Amino acid sequence: MIHRLLSWILMILSAAVVLSCAPWPRRTGAFAGQLPNSQVIQIRALVRARRDIKKPITKIEMVAPDQAKAEAGVANNTGDIVTLFTMHKKNGRWIIDESSIYESEVIITD
Repeated sequence: MIHRLLSWILMILSAAVVLSCAPWPRRTGAFAGQLPNSQVIQIRALVRARRDIKKPITKIEMVAPDQAKAEAGVANNTGDIVTLFTMHKKNGRWIIDESSIYESEVIITD
């Protein structure tokens, strides 16, 4: 019983450390306030499981309560590559629209 409890505590602490180390995506758009942290965690997990999407997810633009555009990857310099894609929510779960995934070169102007 104690061993099982300690295992659960260790698992929860490990998950908290992993989630706190990854950058939190910026939420934008008219419906950004309708995207709770629990759904951001779900979206981050979707992206983390994909090899064809750069990490981390950096921006989620809510275009409707159940639709979003996203950007993933680190863009510090002109020429850096990011992944762009759209998502929609179906039956309470976020789904990446497969045909929307593409990479784009960043141009930074200052």
